[in-house]
Amino acid sequence: MNRKDYLNYNDYELINMALENNEDAISFLYKKYDPLINKKAKKIYNILKKSGIEFDDVKQECLLAFERAITSFNPNNKTLFYTFVNVCIDRQLKGILLKNNRDKYRVLNEAVSLDAVNKEGEEVNILDTYIEQTSNPEYNMLLEEDKNELERLIKNQLTASEELVFDLKMQGFSYQEIEAITGKDNKTIYNTAQRVKSKIIKILEER
Repeated sequence: MNRKDYLNYNDYELINMALENNEDAISFLYKKYDPLINKKAKKIYNILKKSGIEFDDVKQECLLAFERAITSFNPNNKTLFYTFVNVCIDRQLKGILLKNNRDKYRVLNEAVSLDAVNKEGEEVNILDTYIEQTSNPEYNMLLEEDKNELERLIKNQLTASEELVFDLKMQGFSYQEIEAITGKDNKTIYNTAQRVKSKIIKILEER
């Protein structure tokens, strides 16, 4: 069959043929969805290109996700294949974003406290430093879920006193203010904060 013949088949039929190793059907599916794959790959590439990533590497990730979409699609779920493909590719690309972000912020072990200063000279906490403050809202939205998961992992490793200091720092309180709130001396607060920082760095290095 030529390309025109495959235009008479819907996605469900093409997938069934692809699962039977029909090379022409597989090729047609890839050509049909190539514009979508390119569009998604270019969006993520434009976000990450300054990090040195190649467009072909991003597209390859999209193609892997598309291949998995074909083999794992279940028409009984009453979901359009187009919708399923979008979900699979977005999930794969989110993984690239998160890995890039984790790698970039392994330098957090150079921090001297739970506080950091951003490029505007404003004080920010270590979690906000972990999530890159870009001008791209889609990037930050994708990473917000990872930020919440990171905070959960951190709290699982903290003692009650460490979690209290951590929570207060995340709310923007200074060490002096935490001293007044908790009734503990400055040295105790500082040492507790250093233990928290060490645990955060260890979690980041293991991710």
